Amino acid sequence: MLLHPFVDNFLQQQERHPRIGRLRADLEAFVMGQELAIGTIPYKHHSAYMGILDPIDEGIWEIRSRDPNPGIRIFGQFACKDTFIAFDVKLRSKRDPRWPDLDPLGDGKSLQYQYAQIDVLNRWKALFAHLSPLCGDDVGALLSEKYHIV
Repeated sequence: MLLHPFVDNFLQQQERHPRIGRLRADLEAFVMGQELAIGTIPYKHHSAYMGILDPIDEGIWEIRSRDPNPGIRIFGQFACKDTFIAFDVKLRSKRDPRWPDLDPLGDGKSLQYQYAQIDVLNRWKALFAHLSPLCGDDVGALLSEKYHIV
């Protein structure tokens, strides 16, 4: 997993916000090769660790850190198999005074979700204009092992 500076800076706030420690642990599940629950149908991720967003052909995924509240989402794309690039971090459903500059996403079809996806696309283009991310919902093309579809 690679982190955009925006995500890395957010994670560096761990000393001030204990919730970030849980987010780091959730991200480490990916890095350590733990079995991951993957959602391949947009808006139907339920208990998934990671889910693809609509439209599928843009290849934008979210890692879902749900517990404890507030829920946090990490948005990114796969550069190649087993290499997820985390570009953005957002609060899931409610504003939190610890992060006044982070607007909550609302439901999966909200404008805030669309803006988050546009940010991912723009950050990819700014860094990797000559490369395309892996797109689609074929999890076997994205991850080598230890996953199950939910």
